[in-house]
Amino acid sequence: MMGIMKNALRERIRRKDIYVVMVIGLFIVLLCMSGTVTLSIDGVPVTEIRMLLPFVLNVASVIGGAMAVALSLRTIPNEYERKTSHLVWMRGISQWNYHGQLALANVISSVAALLVLYAGVVIFALAKGEAEVVLRSVPGFLIFASATAGISLFTSAMSLLLPGMAAGTLSAAVMLAGTMQPLIRTLSGIVSGVSRGILKGILALTPDLYGAEYQAGQFLLGKKVDMLVNELFQLLKMEDSGYTLQIEQTDVCETVRQVCAEYYEEITGQGLRFLIQIPETPAYAGIDRKEFPRVIENLLGNAAKYNQTGMYAAVEVVGRDGKVEISVWDDGKPIADELRPALFDPFVRGDLARQTNGGTGLGLAIAGKIVEKHGGKLQYARREDKNIFTVTLENIEKTRKTTNNTCNSSHHLVR
Repeated sequence: MMGIMKNALRERIRRKDIYVVMVIGLFIVLLCMSGTVTLSIDGVPVTEIRMLLPFVLNVASVIGGAMAVALSLRTIPNEYERKTSHLVWMRGISQWNYHGQLALANVISSVAALLVLYAGVVIFALAKGEAEVVLRSVPGFLIFASATAGISLFTSAMSLLLPGMAAGTLSAAVMLAGTMQPLIRTLSGIVSGVSRGILKGILALTPDLYGAEYQAGQFLLGKKVDMLVNELFQLLKMEDSGYTLQIEQTDVCETVRQVCAEYYEEITGQGLRFLIQIPETPAYAGIDRKEFPRVIENLLGNAAKYNQTGMYAAVEVVGRDGKVEISVWDDGKPIADELRPALFDPFVRGDLARQTNGGTGLGLAIAGKIVEKHGGKLQYARREDKNIFTVTLENIEKTRKTTNNTCNSSHHLVR
């Protein structure tokens, strides 16, 4: 019944093209994992596993899609060149059955090649101490595999309709557009007229491969399963009067810069432009280097998740009047007036005002408790059509006073 598919797979193994493609793809992924290829965002090197893994998954997604195109492009034309189609039809096998089995052989080859890449990613995570990813790797792989199978089937169909070069170019373009959907969404919000219509058309016609990659990463790191438990533990810890912060004199500018690097992909992945205004001159304050970054993480995550109508998320750090102020804002819908007095209470979510779902309702409560333990303030204000969350800390001058305690800000617009 499936003899055509089996013969196509045997021919692929005999020709060794699948091995060549898999070795090349695995080599590139291992190169990214080894540290030979480094990632930096806004000049900040990314080394932490939860920051690196999305990058590695993105590389694996692109390579997996490219392998699907390469492995699926010539199978059906090659069988026609070998004259096998005439023999098959003489036996009464329909054209749909013949092409379908060949396309299925392409899917199996592409998914097998992806499995090798994905195994490399899992080994990378294990080497970084994320042992629990083994249990979560199966659903993540299935998400990846479904996207790869879609690319393979599309390429198989194009190889029937178009000449080889045209089919390969179109398939590669669709694959790349699918992995670059956040960038295309951002561009579609900037341009106008015919250009905007073209970009909207591309978004409508291409699969969201970036979304599949992002969901695979979520499963691999178990964020959806563990999020509520972790946040409840964090809140209880901050409310415990016996818990003492490990306060150290720290450059707040560098701390915020590192968090911005970590959240770059999540924010731009929502189609938002990320505006960063961080002083080049250090601004020192006494903070717990483990707990305080959670404040900025929660505020940036809040901006990315609930800004459904605006175009920006932004971070600004300013030193003035003996204090350090960190502002995180977005230009989405305002938080309802009746929610504002209880905004930093547990299980209150700003999405009730912004018409979206998700979150545990603990993020702002945790951020508020952490800032409170630092002797600072966390406040919300709606000004100039912006939702502005401001963290205020006492400034510590490490070596000497700086003039006016103000920093000249460097402006970065990351798209």
